[in-house]
Amino acid sequence: MRVFFSAFFLSLVHLATTQPVARLLRDFSTRQPVPYATIKILNTEKGDMADDQGAFTLAIAQEDSVMISCIGYEPLRLRGKDLAPILFLHQKSRIMPTVRIGGKVQPTLLTIGDLRRKSHDAISWGPSDQKEEFAQRLELPDSTRTYQLKAVYLSVGKIHCWGAILLHVYAADPLTGNPGDELALRLITVNPKDISKGRLKLQMERDSLYFESARYFFVSVSWPPHAAANPCTTTLRLEKSDQATTFSRTLTSKEYAWFPVKYVMNGKTTFPDAGYCIDVLLLY
Repeated sequence: MRVFFSAFFLSLVHLATTQPVARLLRDFSTRQPVPYATIKILNTEKGDMADDQGAFTLAIAQEDSVMISCIGYEPLRLRGKDLAPILFLHQKSRIMPTVRIGGKVQPTLLTIGDLRRKSHDAISWGPSDQKEEFAQRLELPDSTRTYQLKAVYLSVGKIHCWGAILLHVYAADPLTGNPGDELALRLITVNPKDISKGRLKLQMERDSLYFESARYFFVSVSWPPHAAANPCTTTLRLEKSDQATTFSRTLTSKEYAWFPVKYVMNGKTTFPDAGYCIDVLLLY
């Protein structure tokens, strides 16, 4: 009986230490909120994304190892027992690669991706409260070259009117091949003037994104927290694809890991390889 009560007591203590707790992320220098950072419990598939005020809520045990990352900041790694109500991130210096272009070699523009015309069986996908995110893998034709990302073209639709979206760019994780380190994050206020034939064009020159010795990278789209409550919604279009080049993640089932997109209706996978179609314009 004593052993039973001891085990029961220990289970209650563990449960109490892993209840969801709200925390805030702040810039160490400015004390301003750090929005849309990714919070990952290492060696698990659990995580979250901070909102526009740098707030997140996640159940973290004292023995957990936590990684917090955001574009422009040094990654922060802590044990669960060391997490304070307010966490500070330090800005990092960004060194751009030197791109040399010979006197007789002119820069060349290249478009890659899988953006097609709208099909009748495409799926329009909008936000909910699960922080969905869709990332497309984009293959680079020559890993020995240096490429600069100039523009991104997204296949989009709308409900009532155009709403805000989040655009992410990720390097490839060398171990899993899934989206890895975040290279860019931008909150996009969709301007109808930038949309032509269902394609939204986003200029990326100011982000100064270069890819060196890379085989591929990922461009991803998600929605700001609470976007589902906004009557103006920008939707994405998922098309049938021969290869699973699109990955998604969501807070469903308390997981925040990347998986190939599988569209399921009435218990049946109707799109075995559903892809989100994106084009990018590169300079090399």
